[in-house]
Amino acid sequence: MTHQRTGSQPRALAHAVHAYATHIDDPSVLAGALRHTAMRHCSVGVRAEHYPIIGRHLIAAIREVLGEIATPSVIDAWSADYNQLAAMMIALEQDRYSSAAQALGGWSCWRGFVLTDRHEETADAVSLTLGPANNGSVVQVRPGEYVSVRVYIPGENLVQPRQYTVTATNENSIRITVRRISARDSLPAGMVSNVLCDLAAGALVDLSAPTGGFRLPEGDAPLVFITAGIGVTPAAAMLRSVDEIESRISGHEGRHLILRTTADHVRPSAEDFAALVTDNADYFLCGPAGFMKAAAEALRAAGVLSARIRTMYPKEESLMCWHLVNPLRPIINWTGLPCLLPARTAWAQIASKLRNLRSHGTQLRANPN
Repeated sequence: MTHQRTGSQPRALAHAVHAYATHIDDPSVLAGALRHTAMRHCSVGVRAEHYPIIGRHLIAAIREVLGEIATPSVIDAWSADYNQLAAMMIALEQDRYSSAAQALGGWSCWRGFVLTDRHEETADAVSLTLGPANNGSVVQVRPGEYVSVRVYIPGENLVQPRQYTVTATNENSIRITVRRISARDSLPAGMVSNVLCDLAAGALVDLSAPTGGFRLPEGDAPLVFITAGIGVTPAAAMLRSVDEIESRISGHEGRHLILRTTADHVRPSAEDFAALVTDNADYFLCGPAGFMKAAAEALRAAGVLSARIRTMYPKEESLMCWHLVNPLRPIINWTGLPCLLPARTAWAQIASKLRNLRSHGTQLRANPN
């Protein structure tokens, strides 16, 4: 709902199709973006049958934006572009669904869970422990992965999913930490988060299979976590694996584990970020988008390579990912899309490129890997 209200949902879809068309002759450059999008789609239950709905409204919006430029050949080119992108995404997502279902304790799409325990962490944050409603086992979750939690929203007559990092897990349960979001300025209160914060033991919710690319890398490079607000949850999940790391390095002469915790409640300065710079370290940024952007810029200004900076929501994911609306509202209103699409001439020019490629019999590569 928030993504539709702010316009980020239609904007992301427009950017996704535009980016794919721009690289239609070599979509492999978008491999990372497509993988992140597939993860996100699987976490909210996107299925093959949803793509024609999206495509129909997207093409209608493109026709409205281009106006007289939207000749039948231009619309045909954009339709073919979208259909090829949709086919690639469907294949990637089906592979992820199948892998998730075949894993020990795994499942595909949604699975019923019951709230077995809740712990008030702060005045506005609560940790929820959830176990399978069928008393089955739970797939092993890697530190940093997230699940989508789907709940019924009273008064709205719909169910809504939101993503939360798994903060702890065992073979029988998954724990998440949720922060209550109050309305402020022009932003509404948290629709899903606030419902979850009020759940009582025994309540039922749906969970997606764990997924995500924000995980600890292989190797022994130094790790630096920079977090804000509820963004501490993925960092905490990764740090819980410190015991495992420590057990691996024990007995290896010359290797040491060093932990430092700070409790200063201040806005970090450029000097603070510069003090964190360590040779060959990997930096993990977790928190609000504005915070992560500012932190990444400060780290780069201090000499950290972009390849060493990882954010909770990668740039390519924000570019490519869009969410479907709730299944109870399958018809998507794209009336907000025209003002968000790139320039009319750019879309017309790319449509010309698509037509030329196909008219010359160019074999377009559909494999993003």
